[in-house]
Amino acid sequence: MVRPFFHSYRTDPQWSARLQTADPDADSPLVQIFDVEQERVLTTRQNSSAFRHQVELWIEAAEQLSGRSRLETDSGLVVRIPLQPPLSINRPWLQADISEAYLFLDPKSKALPFLLLISREGKPYVLDIKEQPQDFLKEQGLLRYLKK
Repeated sequence: MVRPFFHSYRTDPQWSARLQTADPDADSPLVQIFDVEQERVLTTRQNSSAFRHQVELWIEAAEQLSGRSRLETDSGLVVRIPLQPPLSINRPWLQADISEAYLFLDPKSKALPFLLLISREGKPYVLDIKEQPQDFLKEQGLLRYLKK
């Protein structure tokens, strides 16, 4: 059995370091697509306003923070989206400056995709995403990485 990549934000504080395999000399942080089963980054993309805007749309569509208590997954993809400068969120249920977003997608699971937001201070927030993000992934040329 493949060891879950994301055991828990609280028990494995170095979890995000596993995603940090892009060129450290790049001027802007890259968007990364991580395969959980293979435990490796499949591809990187230049970060753009389209990624930032999509994160904003997902946050605006959410009505509250998720009740998820576990972030474990055995399969699927994680899309890391750095947000520089941090994205200021001022919702009734969330006031924070978000510096990174991680989109969790698992086509083998019936669970909705979810978004892990990390504040500038390192505090995690989780949102369930009601819509399937395949259209956005297709626009960005990333849909082919999502295996069923």
